[in-house]
Amino acid sequence: MTNEELVKEYQNGNLSMLEVLIKKNENLVKYFANKYSGVAKKASLEFNDLVQEGWIAFLDAVEKYQYNDDEPVLFSTYAGMRIRYRILNTLNSSICRKKKRDVTSEEINICSISEVMHGTDDMTIEETLSDEQSEEVFMMVEDEIDNKILRQDLFHVIETVLGKGAGLVRNVLIMHYGLKGKERTFEQIGKIFKVTWQSVQQAEFAAIKKIRNSQEGKELMKKYQWQVLNSFEHNRDKINQFASPDVVLERMETLDELLYGVLKQIC
Repeated sequence: MTNEELVKEYQNGNLSMLEVLIKKNENLVKYFANKYSGVAKKASLEFNDLVQEGWIAFLDAVEKYQYNDDEPVLFSTYAGMRIRYRILNTLNSSICRKKKRDVTSEEINICSISEVMHGTDDMTIEETLSDEQSEEVFMMVEDEIDNKILRQDLFHVIETVLGKGAGLVRNVLIMHYGLKGKERTFEQIGKIFKVTWQSVQQAEFAAIKKIRNSQEGKELMKKYQWQVLNSFEHNRDKINQFASPDVVLERMETLDELLYGVLKQIC
């Protein structure tokens, strides 16, 4: 049975399927625990602490996973997202403020998908998964977004919500974030449209607000939210090293920030 079938059986009341799921996916949890084990000691955590956090996230994923025929996401993708995010959150929360100046999320993200796992007989991540599409799955779980697809999705939203014309509100996003070439400042865009930089800034706010309130914008956020949050984790210390991590994360999770994150992610 596939992961998806096992989860469905479990959610329908066959509790014995949970043990099967755990055995089938134990290397998924080990992968992420190994991936961040190098930082665990600096965060006063042990490898087993990361494994425990990973299993908590995995069990939560089993309870909450829903397969959608219209937008299919494999269970291992969904579970991997939750495991990775919980472990990163645990590491960041455990590193004291002084250490956070020295141990940033940049160091946490030290391993790439192509590296060999430690402690698993030199097996690569693709070899540890049971899904036939494992390589494709983990390209999704990792923070390497397919920029081409993301650009297409974003342009679709911009054209649908803001139109296809040459107006300032539409083009400020394209120019400011370099979606079709070099990034431009508000001042540079203002000179092109013969308006003040303040007007350009207001136009960007208006464009983002319009996208945020649109159905297309909400669907874009839903699709890329986990990837953007991962990007924010990577830059949390750079955003504000003096603010409480919890406060910073709470601010970053607003819909506005998610949209900004999607825009910046593809530049």
